Amino acid sequence: MTPSNGVVLEYDSNGDGYLDTEAKTMGIKAPVWLRLTRTGNQVSGYYSTNGTTFTQVGSAVNLSGANTTEDAGVFHTSHDNKISGTAGFSGLSITTP
Repeated sequence: MTPSNGVVLEYDSNGDGYLDTEAKTMGIKAPVWLRLTRTGNQVSGYYSTNGTTFTQVGSAVNLSGANTTEDAGVFHTSHDNKISGTAGFSGLSITTP
């Protein structure tokens, strides 16, 4: 979730360690709920403005070579080191099938 780019799902399309591809939905404003799901090597990102109805961002992404077990977490970052910000995380849930 970004103030100027809406909801963005960034990923490494070729496994070289760099985020080089993105799918985004513009015009979405905070606060939003975010959901990331994984089935095998397919990962999908979703957002919701009401916490109950989720909309997919782009299409499912194939992460070929993904390990069976991956680290998961939440972070706040900026692509511009001159801009600082804050983020609030609540209701965090990490589940496994």
